[in-house]
Amino acid sequence: GKLNTPVEQYEYSLLLSLALKQQPLLLQKKESLQKQRFNISYEKNSRFPDVTLRGFFTREIDKRFVGLGFSFPLPLWNRNQGAIAKAFAEERKAKAELDQITIELERMIKAEFKNYQILAGQIEIFEKGLLKQAKNALRIAALSYEEGESGMIDLLDAQRVYRQTYFEYYQALYEANISNLRLEKLVGGKVK
Repeated sequence: GKLNTPVEQYEYSLLLSLALKQQPLLLQKKESLQKQRFNISYEKNSRFPDVTLRGFFTREIDKRFVGLGFSFPLPLWNRNQGAIAKAFAEERKAKAELDQITIELERMIKAEFKNYQILAGQIEIFEKGLLKQAKNALRIAALSYEEGESGMIDLLDAQRVYRQTYFEYYQALYEANISNLRLEKLVGGKVK
Protein backbone atom coordinates (compact mmCIF):
# COMPACT_ATOMS: atom_id res chain seq x y z
CA GLY A 1 0.00 0.00 0.00
CA LYS A 2 0.87 3.62 -0.03
CA LEU A 3 1.02 5.93 2.94
CA ASN A 4 -0.62 9.24 2.23
CA THR A 5 0.86 12.45 3.48
CA PRO A 6 -1.59 13.85 6.03
CA VAL A 7 -2.72 17.19 4.70
CA GLU A 8 -5.43 17.97 7.25
CA GLN A 9 -4.69 21.03 9.29
CA TYR A 10 -6.99 20.66 12.26
CA GLU A 11 -7.94 23.29 14.77
CA TYR A 12 -8.04 22.18 18.37
CA SER A 13 -11.28 24.04 19.08
CA LEU A 14 -13.01 22.35 16.13
CA LEU A 15 -11.85 18.90 17.25
CA LEU A 16 -13.03 19.55 20.79
CA SER A 17 -16.44 20.88 19.75
CA LEU A 18 -16.99 17.90 17.43
CA ALA A 19 -15.99 15.49 20.19
CA LEU A 20 -18.42 17.09 22.63
CA LYS A 21 -21.21 16.68 20.06
CA GLN A 22 -20.57 13.22 18.63
CA GLN A 23 -18.21 11.14 20.79
CA PRO A 24 -20.16 7.93 21.57
CA LEU A 25 -18.94 7.43 25.14
CA LEU A 26 -19.74 11.03 25.98
CA LEU A 27 -23.22 10.70 24.44
CA GLN A 28 -23.79 7.55 26.45
CA LYS A 29 -22.90 9.32 29.69
CA LYS A 30 -25.16 12.25 28.79
CA GLU A 31 -28.03 9.81 28.28
CA SER A 32 -27.25 8.18 31.61
CA LEU A 33 -27.39 11.58 33.31
CA GLN A 34 -30.72 12.33 31.63
CA LYS A 35 -32.04 8.96 32.80
CA GLN A 36 -31.04 9.78 36.38
CA ARG A 37 -32.82 13.13 36.15
CA PHE A 38 -35.99 11.37 35.01
CA ASN A 39 -35.53 8.92 37.88
CA ILE A 40 -35.51 11.83 40.36
CA SER A 41 -38.78 13.08 38.92
CA TYR A 42 -40.26 9.59 39.10
CA GLU A 43 -39.24 9.13 42.74
CA LYS A 44 -40.61 12.53 43.70
CA ASN A 45 -43.93 11.71 42.05
CA SER A 46 -44.11 8.30 43.69
CA ARG A 47 -44.67 10.03 47.07
CA PHE A 48 -48.27 10.46 46.05
CA PRO A 49 -50.50 7.39 46.10
CA ASP A 50 -51.58 5.66 42.95
CA VAL A 51 -55.30 5.36 42.50
CA THR A 52 -56.31 1.88 41.44
CA LEU A 53 -59.52 1.43 39.47
CA ARG A 54 -61.00 -2.03 39.28
CA GLY A 55 -63.97 -3.47 37.57
CA PHE A 56 -65.48 -6.86 38.31
CA PHE A 57 -68.14 -9.16 36.99
CA THR A 58 -69.40 -12.32 38.64
CA ARG A 59 -72.11 -14.71 37.65
CA GLU A 60 -73.97 -17.15 39.80
CA ILE A 61 -76.77 -19.42 38.81
CA ASP A 62 -79.52 -16.85 38.99
CA LYS A 63 -77.62 -13.60 39.63
CA ARG A 64 -75.08 -11.41 37.89
CA PHE A 65 -72.97 -8.84 39.66
CA VAL A 66 -71.22 -5.96 37.94
CA GLY A 67 -69.20 -3.54 39.95
CA LEU A 68 -66.59 -0.87 39.91
CA GLY A 69 -64.18 -0.08 42.69
CA PHE A 70 -61.23 2.11 43.36
CA SER A 71 -58.61 2.25 46.03
CA PHE A 72 -55.59 4.24 47.01
CA PRO A 73 -53.14 3.76 49.86
CA LEU A 74 -52.68 6.47 52.43
CA PRO A 75 -48.94 6.96 52.91
CA LEU A 76 -49.12 8.89 56.13
CA TRP A 77 -45.48 8.37 57.10
CA ASN A 78 -43.93 7.33 53.79
CA ARG A 79 -42.56 10.32 51.96
CA ASN A 80 -40.18 8.20 49.87
CA GLN A 81 -37.22 10.18 51.17
CA GLY A 82 -34.77 7.29 50.87
CA ALA A 83 -35.52 6.62 47.23
CA ILE A 84 -35.42 10.35 46.42
CA ALA A 85 -32.04 10.75 48.15
CA LYS A 86 -30.72 7.69 46.30
CA ALA A 87 -31.94 9.14 42.98
CA PHE A 88 -30.17 12.45 43.73
CA ALA A 89 -26.97 10.55 44.62
CA GLU A 90 -27.15 8.56 41.38
CA GLU A 91 -27.64 11.80 39.45
CA ARG A 92 -24.57 13.37 41.11
CA LYS A 93 -22.58 10.23 40.33
CA ALA A 94 -23.64 10.31 36.66
CA LYS A 95 -22.75 14.04 36.48
CA ALA A 96 -19.31 13.36 38.00
CA GLU A 97 -18.68 10.53 35.51
CA LEU A 98 -19.69 12.79 32.63
CA ASP A 99 -17.37 15.54 33.86
CA GLN A 100 -14.51 13.06 34.31
CA ILE A 101 -14.91 11.66 30.79
CA THR A 102 -15.15 15.17 29.33
CA ILE A 103 -11.92 16.24 31.05
CA GLU A 104 -10.14 13.03 30.03
CA LEU A 105 -11.35 13.40 26.45
CA GLU A 106 -10.12 17.01 26.29
CA ARG A 107 -6.72 15.93 27.63
CA MET A 108 -6.41 13.07 25.15
CA ILE A 109 -7.46 15.22 22.19
CA LYS A 110 -4.98 17.92 23.18
CA ALA A 111 -2.11 15.40 23.49
CA GLU A 112 -2.93 13.67 20.20
CA PHE A 113 -3.39 17.02 18.46
CA LYS A 114 0.10 18.11 19.55
CA ASN A 115 1.53 14.76 18.45
CA TYR A 116 -0.16 15.14 15.06
CA GLN A 117 1.24 18.65 14.62
CA ILE A 118 4.75 17.47 15.48
CA LEU A 119 4.53 14.60 13.00
CA ALA A 120 3.15 16.85 10.26
CA GLY A 121 6.10 19.21 10.86
CA GLN A 122 8.56 16.33 10.62
CA ILE A 123 7.04 15.16 7.34
CA GLU A 124 7.25 18.68 5.96
CA ILE A 125 10.96 18.85 6.89
CA PHE A 126 11.57 15.51 5.18
CA GLU A 127 9.72 16.52 2.02
CA LYS A 128 11.21 19.98 1.72
CA GLY A 129 14.82 19.10 2.26
CA LEU A 130 16.07 15.91 3.87
CA LEU A 131 14.90 13.49 1.18
CA LYS A 132 16.41 15.62 -1.60
CA GLN A 133 19.65 16.05 0.34
CA ALA A 134 19.97 12.30 0.95
CA LYS A 135 19.27 11.57 -2.72
CA ASN A 136 21.84 14.14 -3.85
CA ALA A 137 24.42 12.84 -1.38
CA LEU A 138 23.93 9.30 -2.71
CA ARG A 139 24.17 10.50 -6.32
CA ILE A 140 27.38 12.42 -5.55
CA ALA A 141 28.88 9.44 -3.68
CA ALA A 142 28.02 7.12 -6.60
CA LEU A 143 29.61 9.51 -9.13
CA SER A 144 32.63 9.94 -6.90
CA TYR A 145 32.99 6.17 -6.58
CA GLU A 146 32.66 5.67 -10.35
CA GLU A 147 35.33 8.29 -10.96
CA GLY A 148 37.59 6.60 -8.42
CA GLU A 149 37.74 9.61 -6.10
CA SER A 150 36.21 7.79 -3.11
CA GLY A 151 36.07 4.27 -1.84
CA MET A 152 33.35 1.68 -1.44
CA ILE A 153 32.92 2.59 2.25
CA ASP A 154 31.85 6.13 1.34
CA LEU A 155 29.32 4.81 -1.19
CA LEU A 156 27.92 2.27 1.28
CA ASP A 157 27.71 4.95 3.96
CA ALA A 158 25.79 7.26 1.58
CA GLN A 159 23.42 4.38 0.73
CA ARG A 160 22.90 3.66 4.43
CA VAL A 161 22.11 7.32 5.14
CA TYR A 162 19.77 7.44 2.13
CA ARG A 163 17.87 4.32 3.24
CA GLN A 164 17.78 5.45 6.86
CA THR A 165 16.37 8.83 5.82
CA TYR A 166 13.62 7.18 3.78
CA PHE A 167 12.92 4.72 6.59
CA GLU A 168 12.48 7.59 9.06
CA TYR A 169 10.30 9.44 6.54
CA TYR A 170 8.00 6.44 6.09
CA GLN A 171 7.96 5.88 9.83
CA ALA A 172 6.83 9.51 10.33
CA LEU A 173 4.16 9.04 7.61
CA TYR A 174 2.92 5.90 9.32
CA GLU A 175 2.78 7.54 12.74
CA ALA A 176 1.03 10.62 11.32
CA ASN A 177 -1.64 8.44 9.70
CA ILE A 178 -2.10 6.53 12.96
CA SER A 179 -2.31 9.83 14.86
CA ASN A 180 -4.93 11.04 12.38
CA LEU A 181 -6.97 7.88 13.02
CA ARG A 182 -6.64 8.34 16.77
CA LEU A 183 -7.93 11.89 16.46
CA GLU A 184 -10.91 10.66 14.46
CA LYS A 185 -11.55 7.97 17.06
CA LEU A 186 -11.40 10.48 19.91
CA VAL A 187 -13.68 12.87 18.06
CA GLY A 188 -16.12 10.06 17.28
CA GLY A 189 -15.97 10.10 13.50
CA LYS A 190 -14.49 11.82 10.48
CA VAL A 191 -13.47 15.40 10.91
CA LYS A 192 -15.04 17.38 8.11
